[in-house]
Amino acid sequence: MECGVTAWSWRHKGWTERDIRDEGKHRIATLWRSGRSLWASSYKARYGIAPTTLMRLDPTAALRGERRNMRRCVRQAEEASALLAGHVGCRGHQARYASHLARFRRADQLEQHQRLVDETLVVDTETGEAIPLAKVVRQPRQRRAELHVVTRGMVDYEVAQGRWPHFITLTLPATWHPSPKFGRAKWDGSLPVAGQRELRRRWARARARAKKAGIDFVGGRFVEPHSDGCVHWHLIQFIRDDELQRVTDILTAVFGDLGPAVRIERARTAEGAVKYCMAYSAKTAACGDGKIGQHITGDDLTGVDAWRSTWGIRGWQLFGIKGRLGVWRECRRRLPDDAPTELRSLAQHARAGKFREFHEAAERTGARIWATDEEREYPDPDPARQQRAAAHGQRATLVVHRRRTVGIWLERHGICSATRLRKWVLMRSAAAPAAALAVSGITVTAKPGGERTRTHEMPAAQAPPDGPVIQP
Repeated sequence: MECGVTAWSWRHKGWTERDIRDEGKHRIATLWRSGRSLWASSYKARYGIAPTTLMRLDPTAALRGERRNMRRCVRQAEEASALLAGHVGCRGHQARYASHLARFRRADQLEQHQRLVDETLVVDTETGEAIPLAKVVRQPRQRRAELHVVTRGMVDYEVAQGRWPHFITLTLPATWHPSPKFGRAKWDGSLPVAGQRELRRRWARARARAKKAGIDFVGGRFVEPHSDGCVHWHLIQFIRDDELQRVTDILTAVFGDLGPAVRIERARTAEGAVKYCMAYSAKTAACGDGKIGQHITGDDLTGVDAWRSTWGIRGWQLFGIKGRLGVWRECRRRLPDDAPTELRSLAQHARAGKFREFHEAAERTGARIWATDEEREYPDPDPARQQRAAAHGQRATLVVHRRRTVGIWLERHGICSATRLRKWVLMRSAAAPAAALAVSGITVTAKPGGERTRTHEMPAAQAPPDGPVIQP
């Protein structure tokens, strides 16, 4: 039975928060001795450094990482148990999309997140200016407004290029449904996270075949659960009339063995395509606050949000737009006084919410995200290493490589323009007032509860490199 939950998760699925915190301290002590971790790849992906380096550099971050991964494993094992027991589905005694325990955990997580946002300041490392984090964090209505503007601009741009929107639905066969709405259950034990991996694997294969055939996949996807938690995709894809048959053949060849898994429907109007995207975004993008295009209740929003949080599944994603969304967000920042005319034109379109004009201008100027690879040197906190280095007249240090977004690169004109001119750090409002922040130094402040936050010295701004470093 392919469950996607590790043996460690099954053994510890009944753990409480206190058990997780105690085990986290024990594992941190184990990391000091053996340098091993159950989630080494997770550390590498999140922090960009090995677990042992992170352990010596910032024990607090390592402890948070251990707790985060253990919570994820425990909640997925508990949700798998609920699926096995038949507690998730559309029948009267079942909960839709996610179990009641998963909803309770998600509500508690959101409450803690809101408490942290209310108690945190964003502080400038140079001037000491402090801004409440609540004014910086994007709200659901803001995420929804951005998606609406970008989707409308994409539809207008692609229709002008001769590509018409089509609706595609990708589903999984009955063996992936724990509690189907009709018929007898044929579930083989596969969990939603395994279904998401299967759809992603096949979708990558379909895009590779389309690229070899000279077809660009452009559009967006929305991941939605069935009432029993089984995952399925809704896509909007822009296809030329002469490419429709080849796209259909590719998707049928890749997804055909899953059964009646592929359905392609041509949009009647461009406005209907926008409404289609917004209807699913209200339910799957964690930004729905009303009934748009379909009947969506508060229970549906809560259940889908708990489902996404439990299994770690992304709600929506745009593809085929060459990173334009990241450039769009970067252009909405404050620009330097000496910004070139081309960049100011891009920023004007972005701030006005005209994604079609922005997309056309970005295509002409070749705008990309400009990022640099930085090396930050920290003193090694291990006393033994410091003594050995001091015996040879040296200094024990740790070098950490980090990738940092700097600004926007205009490829055609060869102009670099930095948009992130200020450096900010997060600090608790009760423990770190702006006046107590040392300028570009190492400051240690106490948090409520005994934890400590360490802010390291930031390197000086680097000059533009000889060539662009494009963020993928």
